[in-house]
Amino acid sequence: MKSPLVIEESEKKEETKEEVKVDIVEVEKKIKQNIPVDYIPIKLESHGMLTAPKVLHFRDYTMDDALQLNILDEEDRLKAIVTVLNNMCYEDFDCRELHPKELTQILYTVHGSFIGSKLEKNYYIDDTLEEGREKGQKDNRENIASIEIDIHNIKTQSLLQTYEGKNREKKFKEPFTIVDHIKKNQKIQFRLTRIKDILFTQEYCKALFFEEEKEYSFYKKQLLKIRDIKEDGKRDEALEDLINENDEKYKEYMNFLNKRDSIFVKVLQSQLIEAIDDEKLDTIEKKLYAYEHRISATLWSMYDEIIDEYNFGIVEEVTFFSDKLNKNITRKFPFQFIDFLPDSNKNYSRRYTVEFN
Repeated sequence: MKSPLVIEESEKKEETKEEVKVDIVEVEKKIKQNIPVDYIPIKLESHGMLTAPKVLHFRDYTMDDALQLNILDEEDRLKAIVTVLNNMCYEDFDCRELHPKELTQILYTVHGSFIGSKLEKNYYIDDTLEEGREKGQKDNRENIASIEIDIHNIKTQSLLQTYEGKNREKKFKEPFTIVDHIKKNQKIQFRLTRIKDILFTQEYCKALFFEEEKEYSFYKKQLLKIRDIKEDGKRDEALEDLINENDEKYKEYMNFLNKRDSIFVKVLQSQLIEAIDDEKLDTIEKKLYAYEHRISATLWSMYDEIIDEYNFGIVEEVTFFSDKLNKNITRKFPFQFIDFLPDSNKNYSRRYTVEFN
């Protein structure tokens, strides 16, 4: 039989818990009351299981925000997006701590709430064709059509649920451990990517390849111009002319890009290693050494499987009506940050009405 004293202490604990619950509710109410009406709540599909809280509040873009985003260099654009979102966020939260899928969800929600309900994307009319750009192949211009997707048709997936909407048996938690049974049950702890990891990697590679970037800056600028040419024939012709100007130099540039990209992946992935056999890896030097000497290459495919299994955020598959096929179809769109940014060349007049008083 339990002592009456123990029962009384238990009851006291329950009362304290109730008081704490009430206090938390009151605090949340006060926070909500203080948030200005022009800030919208965004419930992240990561559900507070990563660094970001469950809900963040954001306002609309100002003209100053839009001007900061008007950057041609793709590497600098991510830094600009983070700076702008930090200014737009009501909470004192550093958006560098967001997972890329959290960042995309925020941009998607802000776009749908403030900018417009349509999103223009290209899709394959027949997505079963073989790869290539020749006639009868997938990337030929005749097989590509444009669609204005209703942004409300773009779905999101919770980290707590499977793609089918079932609650996961095992909840995701960071850091997670992968055990290598070949290497005497070696235990490696990992976390997911954050925006800060990408920004760090960009700066690391910029410093590492400063001289090469300067040497090949001409080719970088020319390829960006060629990419913006919309007609396939003219784009191919411009690329061929660029290569023919100096075939050897162009090959050097391509080799440099391959080298830089492999280093980029290594530095980015290294940052995701938290510990090996309870040894905390707290510097980039330790992480890079572990990546190169202590972790099997095959382990990263296992890491990717876990990431795929615990997918969350915007779902790439979208169902829509195709005028070309005269029926509903489903296509996969690899949505990027830039898809949801304000575009000064687009007409947003449907959002507004004019009055003369």
